[in-house]
Amino acid sequence: MKRCAVCNSVVFYSSLKSNGQSFCSTYCMTYSEMPGFCDRCVQETTDDPAPSTTLSTLGGSTMFGASDRCGTCHSIVRRHMYLAVMIPIWWKARYRIIYVDQTRYVGRRLRDDATLSLPPRAPRS
Repeated sequence: MKRCAVCNSVVFYSSLKSNGQSFCSTYCMTYSEMPGFCDRCVQETTDDPAPSTTLSTLGGSTMFGASDRCGTCHSIVRRHMYLAVMIPIWWKARYRIIYVDQTRYVGRRLRDDATLSLPPRAPRS
């Protein structure tokens, strides 16, 4: 049995992992004392904000995935996608996201060339 690295609640199963740590929610995964995005995350994104999402049984839009957690500001990369009858039908842009509470987030759209122009992130110890 593992515990969330931020709130210390019991985590039975979590797909939200980074650097050997498990998290109970995307809010805990992006929790940071730092206000907003770090300089590196600002450089690899545009000023386009992340869109809002809505979801019902017939479809809607959602943010999917949780990858490339920043070691400084703890933002994560998520992809905006549209669903029809809960089946993904259209993938949109990727965004760097920081959750401000359990249901609200702020985000910035990743540049198309974000991984090409910046040096690789230093491994976190």
